[in-house]
Amino acid sequence: MSSIMPIRSYQDLLLEEQRLTLLADWHKDQLRDDVLELKKQLAPVTKLVSFVGQLAAPVKKHPILGAGIGIGAGFLAEKAIGRLGPVGWLAGLAIPFLAKKAGGFFQRLAAKKNARIGG
Repeated sequence: MSSIMPIRSYQDLLLEEQRLTLLADWHKDQLRDDVLELKKQLAPVTKLVSFVGQLAAPVKKHPILGAGIGIGAGFLAEKAIGRLGPVGWLAGLAIPFLAKKAGGFFQRLAAKKNARIGG
């Protein structure tokens, strides 16, 4: 149960507005801190996915090299995840594709971040 007093005057209304503003600011700070902590905890995962994505990204000047790197990234992802029982063949098909897409996504994010910082 809340210990909020009823609003009976304009002064009570102003005090309640001030209380709610402080409460909203506190919640914003908590949310910001939680997001920063989550980013910190996920940093190793994003580095791994970015690395795998760089391996799987197409090499424009040397298409044969790009295909080899893509196959290697697929094997790497398959070994990293391992077989998942009866649906292992499906995961074996999907994981290289998902790793390539996730890596490309993180590369674009890093490029945007670097562009913002540099420009």
